[in-house]
Amino acid sequence: MTRILFVSHTSELSGGGELSLYENILQVQKRGYECHVALPCEGLFSQRLIEYNIPFSTIPFIWACVGDDITDDSLNQIGIALQNADAMTAFVKVLERVSPDVVITNTIVMPWASYICKALGIGNIILLHEWIMRADFPRMLPSPKEYLANINLSADWVLYNSYYTQQQYADYITTKKTSILYPKVDLDRQKINRLYVENVLSDTLSILIPGAIETNKNQYEALSAVKFAIDQGVDINRVTLIGVNRDDVYDREIRSYIQDNNLVGIVKIEEFSEDIYRIMNEYNIVIVPSIDESFGRVTLEAQLLGRIVIGRNSSGGTVELIQDRVTGLLYQHGKASSLAEAIQWVFENKSSATQIAKSAMTIQGEKFLDYDTSAPLFDAINSVKTICTNNHRIKTFDPLYSMMCSRNHQLAQHHSALATLNATQAELASMRLDVERMNVEIDVIQAELSATQTKLYDMLQSKSYKLGSILLSPFIMIKRFINNH
Repeated sequence: MTRILFVSHTSELSGGGELSLYENILQVQKRGYECHVALPCEGLFSQRLIEYNIPFSTIPFIWACVGDDITDDSLNQIGIALQNADAMTAFVKVLERVSPDVVITNTIVMPWASYICKALGIGNIILLHEWIMRADFPRMLPSPKEYLANINLSADWVLYNSYYTQQQYADYITTKKTSILYPKVDLDRQKINRLYVENVLSDTLSILIPGAIETNKNQYEALSAVKFAIDQGVDINRVTLIGVNRDDVYDREIRSYIQDNNLVGIVKIEEFSEDIYRIMNEYNIVIVPSIDESFGRVTLEAQLLGRIVIGRNSSGGTVELIQDRVTGLLYQHGKASSLAEAIQWVFENKSSATQIAKSAMTIQGEKFLDYDTSAPLFDAINSVKTICTNNHRIKTFDPLYSMMCSRNHQLAQHHSALATLNATQAELASMRLDVERMNVEIDVIQAELSATQTKLYDMLQSKSYKLGSILLSPFIMIKRFINNH
């Protein structure tokens, strides 16, 4: 039986990347493959795996990027190299235990498993969901281009979540073994029929804006459009932002805008919910204002559930899913007024808007529900698993593994030397205290000696006067005798 090791960048299930990975794992398991998952820690992801009897390992690996809270002064080439080596060492241990035929890494932020697989001759696949060159993406260390160059050399197959994502990486990842793997959503015809609630457009609109609270999701622009539409006479009874807060500063800006523009009674912000389909069905319009959306999972989900989707025309993944006035509406990027006009058009053209929503259900249903979107994944697996036919590896044959063992040995030596240094420092500190005590005692002795010297001098002075008087007294008597006679 073919054994697949999946490597996830997170233990949560709040974003499109990890949700897509989770659905892919379930698809692979259904096909009869043996699955194992590597996670950075336990969380909602591991809970779901337990429900499906899928084994997992938790290993403390790091990402190849840092947040803005890390200053450049704390970064250096040696530190980066050591962190990377530690991450790869952790993966070697998992590979030894699981002995997979194929390794599938989700996202570009932790390429360690891919590097190790290349050295050990294990077929590996990388799933790319994001564009790492965008302005708000965490900093890749030492640089994103360096990691892309390494991935270009180490990955046996790259699966992109959209044509848009593939085009973005065209100049950096030149391997010919690439294909498009559209995200698998947790929806099918039967489930949609069970969940579907007819989207009835009345004299008032309700709007859902799903997505993590961060600048790339661009909720501020959407709220500005809502305010503009209301000012133009569009009746909007409620607007909900739902998603994980990943940027406290941006979250405060949004809340301040809501407060300052008297939208408190209309707009609310909610945390991410697993029950997103039920929530989505409670709204007429779903707005996806993301600046850069590689695919746009919520766009597809909203279309399949019969919601009217309005998206930004500069976001590649969104444009790939929305054909303007056919499967949704597109607005001019960077212009809240354009989004407000789209909202107003829905309000004033309810029949046409409803038809667009139904058209999107049909078109996207045929493309993503009736067609097996997971076929590229199994094509990639069957291709790369032939790279290494014997997974019974010898620890000592691989130079990279030897380097990591040496790294562990160096760390042990370092800790031993550090313990010796600490003991020496403690001994020196004790000796320093002894010297200080001796100095105090010397000062006391010197003071006593000085006092004794002074006393002795005084005594000598006094005795010298008396002695002189005794020696001179006969001469004084003779002189007196002579004077008297």
